Amino acid sequence: MDMSRYAYAILLSLFVSGCNKSGTDTSSTPSGGDAQPAAAVKELKIQDLEPGSGPAAADGDLVFVLYRGTLMNGTEFDANMTSKFEPIATKDPFSLVIGTGSVIKGWDEGLVGTKEGMVRSLTIPYAKAYGDAGSGEKIPPKADLKFDVKVLKIVKKGEVPEITAKTTAPGTGNAITENSKVVIKYTGTFLNGKVFDKRDKIALTPVKNLVPGFSDALMGLKTGGKRTITFPPGSVQFVGIQANQFMVVEVEVLEVK
Repeated sequence: MDMSRYAYAILLSLFVSGCNKSGTDTSSTPSGGDAQPAAAVKELKIQDLEPGSGPAAADGDLVFVLYRGTLMNGTEFDANMTSKFEPIATKDPFSLVIGTGSVIKGWDEGLVGTKEGMVRSLTIPYAKAYGDAGSGEKIPPKADLKFDVKVLKIVKKGEVPEITAKTTAPGTGNAITENSKVVIKYTGTFLNGKVFDKRDKIALTPVKNLVPGFSDALMGLKTGGKRTITFPPGSVQFVGIQANQFMVVEVEVLEVK
């Protein structure tokens, strides 16, 4: 299956704790290097702005999130969602494993207990952010930070998510088999709704030659049938698409031969 190439846009280095690493695109967000009060926040503060559901996140869990980071004076230094908690169309979801030190300490501590769908506000003292040095041009020394974080998905430690396929319309006529010649349309998105590929019409022949996992998920559909297929990270490799994202593909069958 020839899917279009899409570059991974979230810059992990912004969140890596320790020495003066920014990794952000300084052309897309305003500079906030001055007017930042030092050491105004004494401890990590947590406020839940919107509720979530399901199991709470704990150390070792993989989480996919949207976020917006600002200095205490309100200057935004990085984000993949808006101030209204809506996805930014050009940005991917950000993923991390809680409690592994891959992000600043304020995140490792502050995301424990979140649930899917929850929006949590974190007010982080500089000692649990980027410390005395700050980070790059946008985060000055001894900068306390604020993050709003929206949790899209939690994968519990030790869990191995499977490919899921939900039929929303069964269709009529011949059912797809591995030898079928089919014509489909589809839209592929990440968890935040960002479209990574869309085709209004594409012929696939035979189905058994498709990417493993995708061909299995099409089995049994008929003309007019629709199915939502969710691929966990690493479960399938589409050309040019990063394997560290959940991918949701909405498929409609136009023809089965």
